Amino acid sequence: MMRRSLLLACSIFGLAGLARAEAAEPLPAKVTVLARQNVLIIDRALVDGQELWVPKENVEAITGFELKPQGLCAGEACIPIPAGAQWLLERDGRSYFSVTRFAQKVDQLYARDAEHNVWSFTAVPIAQTAPLVTGEAPDFALPDRTGKTVRLSDFRGRKVLILSWASW
Repeated sequence: MMRRSLLLACSIFGLAGLARAEAAEPLPAKVTVLARQNVLIIDRALVDGQELWVPKENVEAITGFELKPQGLCAGEACIPIPAGAQWLLERDGRSYFSVTRFAQKVDQLYARDAEHNVWSFTAVPIAQTAPLVTGEAPDFALPDRTGKTVRLSDFRGRKVLILSWASW
């Protein structure tokens, strides 16, 4: 009976310690970030395991997106910050942004060299999906039934239904 109580107590305290470790605050660190053909040395980043928080002023240099109230924006295309996502953190009067949470949201790859505190981010895959995000198709030209060339750009500003068909 005593042995079971001891095992149970160890289990409970072990789980409590694990919960405290997961809820720990990110630690300040000097990091090097490789992103968008830039090498950024950030003196006041926050690191929590595999999560990197950078001061808000570094977000655009890393992601290519400007942090705005409506989300992260590149030109007119914006990616809203999901409700409850906790991408922003206030610490000691400064605002930090989790570039790793953003990377996971947009399927951006990243890697960390923990020994040297170097983080590397691939390009945000928005370039391939820009027409889907902005809702604007790339321009193209096709002949109509009479042989006259018609361009999609001739209809800019108006709603257009594009219907395609194939016989195979």
